[in-house]
Amino acid sequence: MEFDQLGRKFPDMWESPDGVSAVYQLVLPKARIHQVLEELHSSPSGGHFGVTRTLARVRDRFYWVNCRRDVEECEKLKMHSDKIKQRLDTTSTETAFEPGDAVWLYAPKRMKGRSPKLQKNWEGPYTIIKKNNDLVYQVHRT
Repeated sequence: MEFDQLGRKFPDMWESPDGVSAVYQLVLPKARIHQVLEELHSSPSGGHFGVTRTLARVRDRFYWVNCRRDVEECEKLKMHSDKIKQRLDTTSTETAFEPGDAVWLYAPKRMKGRSPKLQKNWEGPYTIIKKNNDLVYQVHRT
């Protein structure tokens, strides 16, 4: 990370008895908080340790106001998105089409005066002409 650094010395209890060495924290601007939390939580060396361990790792090196709240919010968001991703990954199926396959095209058209629920949303059949990538195909009406 490259930005102007502003340091903060830990409270006096962190100084060595001889007073020679002290531990310093980097004071983070608000714009960098998310980047640091992401790095400490999700990097290969970071691991997914939870609030307590992530907070300890943050406080070893960094300081900002409301640090605990930001770490808790980040962990809560990560946990929630991981649950959703796991659910979506288990229910998704990969369908591959080859040129020459017949498919139906989802193309909803809304007509005034008719319920959208009762309108035809599928057109076809279409024939696949070319596969551009895993998600994009060129089709032709048969």
